[in-house]
Amino acid sequence: MLRNVPNDYSRGDLCEMLDSNGVQYNFAYLPIDWGKRANLGYAFVNLKSHAEAERVEEVLGRFSDWKVASEKVCEVAWAKPEQQSLHLIVESFKNNPVMHPDVPEEFKPLLFNAWKQHIEFPPPTKALRPPRGFLRKQSEEQMMWARNDCKPLCAFPQSRHS
Repeated sequence: MLRNVPNDYSRGDLCEMLDSNGVQYNFAYLPIDWGKRANLGYAFVNLKSHAEAERVEEVLGRFSDWKVASEKVCEVAWAKPEQQSLHLIVESFKNNPVMHPDVPEEFKPLLFNAWKQHIEFPPPTKALRPPRGFLRKQSEEQMMWARNDCKPLCAFPQSRHS
């Protein structure tokens, strides 16, 4: 886990930072606060080996060269041993609400093969509910749009000529 990720960072920003530091990973997920549409300040990253995890701790522990203005300093935290298997991570996330079809792709976890190519998650094995707060946020945005931007289609004066 990476802690103290700037809240303005996107999933793409996270992967760019990992790639520019030569991190060998096969899973990345940046959890989102649906109300703010900003990340929660931490990311889950599965590294390809124990040696890579040790190297990442050296390279990214105390990292602060963010591409956005931030005083945050990255911390690297190790997951519990039972959470370090890519297989277990995939099994856990394939039925996670964040994989719901209505969730935009940029907010979902990424999975990579050995050649660093993005691959699709296995399909869920049960019906997925959307994440808590996700649909509420969408409804609020739709209501705001309707109140502020949507004008009646017949707002132009009617012609008096028949």
